[in-house]
Amino acid sequence: MNILITDGISAEGAKILTDAGHTVHQQSLKPDELIARIGEYDCIIVRSATKVTREVIDAGKRLKVIARGGVGVDNIDVKQAEVRGIRVLNTPLASAISVAELTIGHMLAVSRFLHASSAEMKGGKWPKKEYSAGIELYKKTLGIVGLGNIGKEVARRALGFGMTVLAYDPPFAPMDFIVEITTKERLLANSDFITLHVPFDPAQGPAIGRKELAMVKKGVFIINCSRGEVVNLDDLTTGLHGSELIIVAARPSIGKTTFALNMARHIAVEQQGAVMIFNLEMSKEQLAQNLLCSEARVDAQQLRKGLLDDSQFEALTQAAGRLSEAPIFIDDSSALGVLDVKAKARRMKAQHDIRLVIVDYLQLMETSSLDNRALEVAELSRGLKS
Repeated sequence: MNILITDGISAEGAKILTDAGHTVHQQSLKPDELIARIGEYDCIIVRSATKVTREVIDAGKRLKVIARGGVGVDNIDVKQAEVRGIRVLNTPLASAISVAELTIGHMLAVSRFLHASSAEMKGGKWPKKEYSAGIELYKKTLGIVGLGNIGKEVARRALGFGMTVLAYDPPFAPMDFIVEITTKERLLANSDFITLHVPFDPAQGPAIGRKELAMVKKGVFIINCSRGEVVNLDDLTTGLHGSELIIVAARPSIGKTTFALNMARHIAVEQQGAVMIFNLEMSKEQLAQNLLCSEARVDAQQLRKGLLDDSQFEALTQAAGRLSEAPIFIDDSSALGVLDVKAKARRMKAQHDIRLVIVDYLQLMETSSLDNRALEVAELSRGLKS
């Protein structure tokens, strides 16, 4: 057969095909190029990048086989292939162990804040106490939605960590080890970790959305190593921000920091809601000093110079007492990216039920061109909300 491979294959895999007498062509093609060329081939092998659409299939007059190196065939128009009598194949077992190990890796990373703590260490800090809330997998409950080839491999490894494993999968097939099969509702309510290994079904919609999130335990970790659409990200991220992202932009020294600190003070002092502040422009000490002076109605310059009278000192003492009970958390770490901010914010949300997150965009921006800053702010906003 004349075989076209569009998304790459190992040299070993190509050799197996050529040794079997097939002619192999490896080339990445754009959609219009693929339609123009597919008529030359008896078989096409793809992975995830190439979409084998109805138009491609109709143009493939010689096609006998469409093969995907991976789990699932959602990038192939299977119905049209059936109409044309073309066989569709995939490799459901090929990546099972790899994805299972990746899932366990994510569980270890999120339970120990590895990504965020690594970023802080690279920035010259050693925040041992801040990450002492990390947890063990041992004796925790893992809920597996989808107990196919990958789900079973995840279960085997989770049992090796001493976890209790719950699973939800209507077309369940018996296994050679003990996993408790339960309802989706019970799995959601009792799992410390939830991992998803199911295809996306447009008719059913996401497996995790607003309804399911209302059932889960507080602080649950959700791992999705299947298709992105399986989790409704808009519903998932509402746990971090309850309203639209607000961007405050103004010229330097116009009062942006004061405005942000006033918002933080109102939420933390008046409403006793937890606030997280990410700021690189000022240190923790400077921000705390500004908060204190604002609360006491004392000029910060006078405090820095030590020019305080008795009434001002008394006002600062009373303000310090009020702020000492306010749940305000300040992070002035250097070299933070969007992923770092999101990871830290979610960790603090789980631990302290954060109600407001304030981010100084300047610490995330890389461009110095004024013309490009609006585009970068828009990109950062999308990143923080995703």
